[in-house]
Order: sequence, then C-alpha cells, then structure tokens
Amino acid sequence: LINMTDRSSILLVVYVAFSEAVVEGIWHKIDAYSLFMIGLVCCVLLAVVLIINVYSSRLLGFSQEDEITIVFCGSKKSLANGV
Repeated sequence: LINMTDRSSILLVVYVAFSEAVVEGIWHKIDAYSLFMIGLVCCVLLAVVLIINVYSSRLLGFSQEDEITIVFCGSKKSLANGV
C-alpha cells in the first residue's frame, strides 16, 4: 500500500506539472538549445552524485555489495526513502 501510494503521488505530481506546462505553452517558450542544456545539466548532476556515492562508499570501507546498493539507491529518491 505504501509503495503504491508513493508511486501514485509521484505520478500525480509529474502529471499535474506537465499538464500545467502544456496549458501555459511551454513548448513554444523553450527552444531546442535550452531543452538540450537542461538535459545535459541533469546528466552531469546525476554523474556527480553517482561518482560521489562510489568514492564515498569505498572511502568508508563498504563491501562491493553495499557499494552497489549505495550507488543504486543514492540516485533514486523514492527508493532511498523506502529502504
């Protein structure tokens, strides 16, 4: 029940935000370059978080299994909260 509620609330937030953006005409206000740069910044941010998770787990002496879990959960907010 908690898992379904968590996923449903995230889906609802994304749906409402996307719907509002479409109603406001977001696709006519943002050019392709800006959209590309947003995607690039998101990818760089994810890479930084993953690198920090890998090296901090190694520095703290976790096993390989724990490192995999730390890296996997560290990039996913709802999964990390569920664990």
